[in-house]
Amino acid sequence: MLKQTRSPTVHRIYQEFIEEYPTVEALAEADREELIEIIQPLGLYNYRADAFIEIGERTADGGLPEDEDLLSDLPQVGPYVLNATLCFGFGEERPIMDTNVERIYSRVFQNSGVDEFDEGDFWELAECMLPEREARQYNLGLLDFGYSICTHSSPSCDECFASEYCGYYQNRDDG
Repeated sequence: MLKQTRSPTVHRIYQEFIEEYPTVEALAEADREELIEIIQPLGLYNYRADAFIEIGERTADGGLPEDEDLLSDLPQVGPYVLNATLCFGFGEERPIMDTNVERIYSRVFQNSGVDEFDEGDFWELAECMLPEREARQYNLGLLDFGYSICTHSSPSCDECFASEYCGYYQNRDDG
């Protein structure tokens, strides 16, 4: 639901979605038009509805798979959704990497000597930064931090615990 959609928008429809489709079996039996009516505020609703229904149909008999290969074979499950599902849903110690986490790492490590990070570098960095325990708490903290402090357009650098060593903060015109 969060693909190209801000969390406040998802938050507004999530409860209704879960009440209507509490299981993958319920998604498998979903009426496409009724599902679209619920998820329309998210945008990409045709695309999302098809993916939700297919995931429901493919997992209704055994539930959402915990196996990485089986999970990644589902529609719209890329590296972020895979790791987020395994971390948040199944308690595995996995890093996550979305645009918010990427922004945090690129800002903090701006003066690290690497001119530009690519996606592989971010995943490698996320793996290195992940604590041995409590990956779930760490990842949730990153997501919250990216949403509330290290925002895209107007970060609250003066409130940030990392400002003393953050490359982005050190390079600001007013910093």
